[in-house]
Amino acid sequence: MRMSIPRHNVVVKPLTDLMEKIYALAGGRTRQKVAKIRLSEFGWNASHVDCLTSCKKALGQAVTLAHPKSDKLVCVFADASDLHLGGVVTQIPPEQADRELDAQEHEPLRFLSGTFSGAAQRWAIVEKEAFSIVECLKRADYLLHKPGGFALFTDHANLKFIFNPTSVNAAIPKYTAAKLDRWALLLMGYDYTIYDIAGEANVWADLLSRWERTPRRSVQLCMCR
Repeated sequence: MRMSIPRHNVVVKPLTDLMEKIYALAGGRTRQKVAKIRLSEFGWNASHVDCLTSCKKALGQAVTLAHPKSDKLVCVFADASDLHLGGVVTQIPPEQADRELDAQEHEPLRFLSGTFSGAAQRWAIVEKEAFSIVECLKRADYLLHKPGGFALFTDHANLKFIFNPTSVNAAIPKYTAAKLDRWALLLMGYDYTIYDIAGEANVWADLLSRWERTPRRSVQLCMCR
């Protein structure tokens, strides 16, 4: 379900943070372990009620994902904030690749989300944005290997940071440089065309607003052996 909900990690974070505290005390993550836990003892408050309401709303507004088509161009959008990363994989008719974004007919294939934790919380924002690209490609790998490659929509500065980090920060630490080398090697394993998006461009809002206006359709799935 999280593949159909944009910014899934952001939506559910207050509840997941609370549950992690409960799991730690209960000594496990099973229903039996947490059955006797009272939420009120862990600070359950109005913010958690609001979060639960937002989760229910997000489920009700989950975006219908398209079926991958071999004759369409796969597109990858990735972004990061101070706390979270997110991405979306779409497909468009290949002849629309050079059009303005608002003239492209994007069909969502999957959404991706994550939360920075541990040492990653202290990364510079350009490092987090670069990592969001790498992480999205790794998770969506099964959609990206096709003739003609895919389109990567990103701020050019993020890729510049990966492939030429000293041009962004001349005093970059060795451990960061080694990490960027690994990311660069991973990116070299993909066939893609870069489409530059200015850092201030509100691409997410534009795409999501379009999908929210799309009429819902019922879909029947057939499980084949």
